[in-house]
Amino acid sequence: MKFVQTVLAIATVAFAVAVSATPEFDPATLGHMQAVMASCGQVDRQEASQYLLEMKAMIGDATKSEVDKIAKSQAYRIAYRSVRDDLKDRPPKELAAACSVYLSEAN
Repeated sequence: MKFVQTVLAIATVAFAVAVSATPEFDPATLGHMQAVMASCGQVDRQEASQYLLEMKAMIGDATKSEVDKIAKSQAYRIAYRSVRDDLKDRPPKELAAACSVYLSEAN
């Protein structure tokens, strides 16, 4: 259960920060959020489109170029890899449950 809370906390805080921000995203926040959403989309394929919509809502009006530039930063890459590596070591059912809870809370 602690793992579920951790995933939700990361995703919820990252989403709140990104949505309230200007087009200038914190690279680490974006990296965390994209890693969570990518991991969720992999373990919950039926809802993969929902995770993509969550990412689109998060980046708002930012252009692909702006997002790509942020994704090339060291802070983004470190954050993305850290979260991705932690989540890939989790049992898929546990991660899928956490992701499902996130979606129900986000909508």
